[in-house]
Amino acid sequence: MNNILKKWLKLSAAFCLIMCACACESSYKSGNADIDKILNNLVSGEKTEAALANIRELNLSELNIDSLPPLLDHCTGLVSLNLSHNAFTSVNLTKYEKLASIDLSYNNLEHLSEDFMSAESLKNVKMINLTGNRISAIPPVLAKMTALNELYLGHNKLTAVGRELNGLRQLRIANFGNNEIKRFDMTCRSLQILNIEHNQLKDMPEQIFTNKLLSLYAGHNSFRKIPDSIIRCTSLVSLRLEGNDIWYFPPEMQQLAALKILNLSGCNISYVPANICVLPNLETLYLNDNKIATIPSAMAGLVSLKSLYLDNNAYTSFQYNMKYIVPSLLKLSLKDNRISSLPSYIWEDTNLIRLDLSGNPLNEADITSPKITFGQSLLPEFDGTDDMVKM
Repeated sequence: MNNILKKWLKLSAAFCLIMCACACESSYKSGNADIDKILNNLVSGEKTEAALANIRELNLSELNIDSLPPLLDHCTGLVSLNLSHNAFTSVNLTKYEKLASIDLSYNNLEHLSEDFMSAESLKNVKMINLTGNRISAIPPVLAKMTALNELYLGHNKLTAVGRELNGLRQLRIANFGNNEIKRFDMTCRSLQILNIEHNQLKDMPEQIFTNKLLSLYAGHNSFRKIPDSIIRCTSLVSLRLEGNDIWYFPPEMQQLAALKILNLSGCNISYVPANICVLPNLETLYLNDNKIATIPSAMAGLVSLKSLYLDNNAYTSFQYNMKYIVPSLLKLSLKDNRISSLPSYIWEDTNLIRLDLSGNPLNEADITSPKITFGQSLLPEFDGTDDMVKM
């Protein structure tokens, strides 16, 4: 018996189970209010077709199907349809005029035809997930989804994003990560979250810098500098630029007062940029996989910093007591550096609740029983093997 047949039997069995439960007037509960309503209707004698029309949410993921089961023709009331992780090469959803959420991720789609939904029903769609397909160009039909809030096109074969989606004035979340994009011309002033990581962009798309943008995922491209125009991102909370060879950090970065998370891991920097040392609300800073050898005293300007990650750098010793430089710091990770000795104050009168020093060439004298006792008093749950303080 081949896999496709097994999946079809699985699907048929699911519907049979519902029908049998109804016929026996059992107390079967699906956990879904809409399905339970249908069961009750069937028990009372209502026609199956009419009952199926009441389904609002349907999940047919991971069934290895490449076409819609005929029984679904009656599910005309669907609002949410999940067809992810199947084998669709094309799909026609014209029968479902109320769909607001469509998940077609991880199929074999190369495009969406202009008539895959009716013109009117396109206006109802608020979320469409096309992640993990074979799409090489933005499907024009997406521009007709004027109520779209969320668009997911990651892990495809896109090489460019033009201006075809500029009319989507309600778009809040857009994911174009893990493609082959070399040109990004999209302008959407309503965007709050944008993912363009793991592409081939050389310049940051400045047109997306607005006061609405909250999170920008732009790691693993070919960016060399952060544009001065980033000053427009007055609401930016999270900025992730890891894996770019960045050499220019504009003074305007100092004015990103809302920024809480900054990731500059793997950016080939040998120092902590001064312009990021005065961000008043920054709470988490990633500087892993760089060439940083010292923590500057200027970091005292990071008055809200709680977590600092400096793994795999060139750090050799503690020049300052971090309690006095960054008193708010709770978590410090210095894995895989070149630290061979520790100052006594690292164990004394500290605010740290997590310290990771694993992968360093520490002297045995720096790891003593009194210091482990200190760790136990600091962290009641610490049993000597927990990774809250790693050596």
